[in-house]
Amino acid sequence: MKIGNPEEQVRLRELANKIRALLKEYDVAGIVNIQGRDQAEFVNEITPSWSCLSWSELPTGDYGIRFKAAMKTGGEDEKERARLTAGMVIGLEQIMAMQYLQIEQVIQMIGKHMDITNVMEQQLTAPPGLQPPPK
Repeated sequence: MKIGNPEEQVRLRELANKIRALLKEYDVAGIVNIQGRDQAEFVNEITPSWSCLSWSELPTGDYGIRFKAAMKTGGEDEKERARLTAGMVIGLEQIMAMQYLQIEQVIQMIGKHMDITNVMEQQLTAPPGLQPPPK
């Protein structure tokens, strides 16, 4: 895989921004991975208006995520927002876990037909604070 195709990276970032705008327009959460020929981009949009989450990038490169809900003192609306937020995050996690397993199966199948060790060595480096999924 060739690293560094600026034109493709620009296209993928434009697409990622369009996806972010659509998610915001429809007031929904989404996690999207976009893969071009030799570049990738991702969208983490997990702060719809009905969520109790806030997400920000810190100067260190880490991400700050806050769950703001007054579970003990808040009213029923606040507790419902918290319930919806928890359901959103758990639902996203379950779908990502399922997709991870599916992609692992595809990788194993491709590996039976060709040597992919060179491709596997070109892993992406996760941003600070993010860890790859467990094996």
